[in-house]
Amino acid sequence: MTPAPGADDVAGRAFTSRYRRGVLLAPNMGCLVAPILVVPGAALTKNIALGVLAALAPLLVSAWIFTIRRRRRPALVLSDRGLILDGLAPIPWANVASARRDPDSLADPALLVRVRGLRARPSGALASPLWRLVDVDTLRVRIGILEDAPHEVEEAVRLFLRRRGSA
Repeated sequence: MTPAPGADDVAGRAFTSRYRRGVLLAPNMGCLVAPILVVPGAALTKNIALGVLAALAPLLVSAWIFTIRRRRRPALVLSDRGLILDGLAPIPWANVASARRDPDSLADPALLVRVRGLRARPSGALASPLWRLVDVDTLRVRIGILEDAPHEVEEAVRLFLRRRGSA
């Protein structure tokens, strides 16, 4: 069991990510700079193919750096205060209506977490490989990419939801 970051006085559990081999593409500075470099690269080299290659370099480097920075970092943190998903603000347990296994995700285990009062729709640019918004108030959390077994993650979420109910 890994202690939750910043929760010295609060009981918690952190689950680290185990991203699959390869690079993860996510919006970052390299993704924004790459298209801008195509035109100058083509103008300098008088060759569109070399311009595209010049633009791909920062894109691939930024994706590689993003992948390294995300590896072994807490992706899901459960504490007495709430649920924290990488890339989202903390969600208090009082706002978590339910969490259940996604019946359509046998090959890629996931939890469907219903969140009450999810007023601000998370931007697609902020989406991570761990979660995505599937409905107005429902997040799909891919628990298959976490270091721990999916049934352990599911049981830990249920435990915290039960604690909330008894508090």
